[in-house]
Amino acid sequence: YASEHGLRLRPHTKTHKTPILAHKQIEAGAQGVTCAKLGEAEVMAAAGIRDILVANQVVGRIKINRLVALSRHTDIIVAADDPNNVREISDAAQTAGTK
Repeated sequence: YASEHGLRLRPHTKTHKTPILAHKQIEAGAQGVTCAKLGEAEVMAAAGIRDILVANQVVGRIKINRLVALSRHTDIIVAADDPNNVREISDAAQTAGTK
């Protein structure tokens, strides 16, 4: 259905949390994966997954710096609902020269 209608899916890895299964999902047509937390995204990226959505906010300087480091070799999207959080992530990315 998704491919017939031009939809790009990023299935959530919360059930399997396994890079091997994430790769199989991508091979089956998924755009990438969705992770609940930054640490899960780091595991997926270390296994070669390059398109990741983090479904929860990444908060705090240390985690934001980890996010920015991850963005250097991964296409990563982060859900955020606090303008201050968006600003903190944006500032850290600009300082590091990433997007």
